[in-house]
Amino acid sequence: MQKDQARKKAPNQAFLPVAQRASGAQPQPAPPSALADAAPSHKLSNRQYEQLLRQNFINVRRVREWRDVHSQLLTVVAEHKWELNPKPASYEELHNSMLAGLLGNIGFKPEEEDVYLGARGIKFHRHPGAHLRKKPGRWIVCAELVETTRLFGRGIANIDPTWLEEVGGHLLKKQLLDPHWEKKAAEVVAFERATLYGLVVYSGRRKPFDKVDPQAAREMFIRQALVAARCAARMAQAPAVPGSQRKAHRQGGRAGAQVPPPGRAGGRRTDLRLL
Repeated sequence: MQKDQARKKAPNQAFLPVAQRASGAQPQPAPPSALADAAPSHKLSNRQYEQLLRQNFINVRRVREWRDVHSQLLTVVAEHKWELNPKPASYEELHNSMLAGLLGNIGFKPEEEDVYLGARGIKFHRHPGAHLRKKPGRWIVCAELVETTRLFGRGIANIDPTWLEEVGGHLLKKQLLDPHWEKKAAEVVAFERATLYGLVVYSGRRKPFDKVDPQAAREMFIRQALVAARCAARMAQAPAVPGSQRKAHRQGGRAGAQVPPPGRAGGRRTDLRLL
């Protein structure tokens, strides 16, 4: 009876590393980074490897998905003869690669509302179980949009709107507004506004107008720069007229008009007083 209980309590030696099998030590949880090397180093079977993952509280299905994604990416890199990164990708590089396929899942949060404006006029809320649900940024990208009681964004991450210009620059719709002459810059400029699927990426960016419409820029230069500058120069060069001379000049212009006699102003007597 005691031998049977001892056999039940004793760990299976097949799941232990070679160094621990002879000493009979208890299995210690291994870090996740060491689990990937456990199978080839000790040549565990699939069943033993799955048991090892369960002992370390790692989902077997997720590990299979990670392996499949890694093998697919490695195959694409090998087919295009790309070089592997010598160091892990940064946050910006990783999310730029994700934005290439998730431009329709971006969102912008206005200051006065607690909802995100999405592509093509949709509105969605951040999922309650999202990692950034407490401090999300104004610009985010979602891994997926799920509609239950309302539309939610799951798997959200903060992004910089300048990344949208790098990844989706060919999809931006640009407009030039308020072309005018700037004296300080000595050129005709306009304010550029760009939208991506209806979302304003940037607005008020100065851009030279002569590269877009040279004929209209030339006309604005003539009207607002040359003509206006000549008028301003003439006004500046005109001699100043004293106040007495200006008054005499105005009275001289009305010399032909009849001057009312004393005591009359505008045809009415002003020298009469009521007794």
